[in-house]
Amino acid sequence: MSGSSRLTAGRFNAPMVELPSDLPVIERDVVRVVVQDARGDVLLFRTRELTMPELDYWWELPGGGFNDGETYVGAAVRELREETGIRIGPEQVGPPTWRRTATFRHRASRHLQHEVVAVVHLAAVSPGVNEDQRLDYEKEDYVDFRWWAVADIVASTERFYPGRLPELLPDLLAGRAVDEPFELWFVNGYFGSTSATSRAQNTRGSVVTDRDRTWGRACSHVRRQWE
Repeated sequence: MSGSSRLTAGRFNAPMVELPSDLPVIERDVVRVVVQDARGDVLLFRTRELTMPELDYWWELPGGGFNDGETYVGAAVRELREETGIRIGPEQVGPPTWRRTATFRHRASRHLQHEVVAVVHLAAVSPGVNEDQRLDYEKEDYVDFRWWAVADIVASTERFYPGRLPELLPDLLAGRAVDEPFELWFVNGYFGSTSATSRAQNTRGSVVTDRDRTWGRACSHVRRQWE
């Protein structure tokens, strides 16, 4: 692994952004995993939030929070085993080339998550998923899974987490660094932080603002610290 595997739990040295003041905030460091099988298909969970039925369902990457002292590699190996029953070695976890911070509501709290996204390659084709080691809320939230062709994700109009997965996945798989602006993931999809000036709308509904661009530059600084 590259030197970036030394990333451990702990707050990232990045500026804070203004959050909705609706719920208590839980801030944590998270790894998300793009799991590709031998055909290149990607594993996604069909997900819901029981306390917010208005969100309906979406498709989500596996992953979760770091334990104390854990590297992103160790967290990826453990989370994949706990959420899917799939066992991998540390050498199968790629570099954390997609960096992002996002916030969303979950179980009467607001999560502020500093996330890295890494790719894992499997030798098997579309292996099954075993949920025996999932936490109780994960068993409630993850209602199904599917192995998606990358082209189907890119072309899909369904909702995903991360919200810009269809747009940014090709760059990640091509090995390009992705420093994503702050994501406010909410009922009507995902939204960037808004400001009065310089707003640009893309086809999937994200708003890129002056604050987002400042956040992106901060993420670039954080990325250099990780490498």
